[in-house]
Amino acid sequence: MAKELENNAQEAFLDDDFALAADYYSEAINLDPNNPLLYANRAQAHIKLQNFTEVVSDANKAIQLSPSLAKAYFCKGTACIKLEEYQTAKVAL
Repeated sequence: MAKELENNAQEAFLDDDFALAADYYSEAINLDPNNPLLYANRAQAHIKLQNFTEVVSDANKAIQLSPSLAKAYFCKGTACIKLEEYQTAKVAL
């Protein structure tokens, strides 16, 4: 079921419906809360929605679950730049 929601989220993201994608990722996370890719992908959707605080939160969770997940660090760095937290962005990137 989580995989189906993830697929739906990916389709929504490709259709530029980032809010729907974030909602699908949230539902998938409820079913599979230890999957770091779901958090990183939701962070990417939140970047498109300019919800940068949520990006940092999701990226941090993804990093906690998988410290080598480059996508999570990129999302965090991007959000921190937008939040003018340049030192944190530098460390993340």
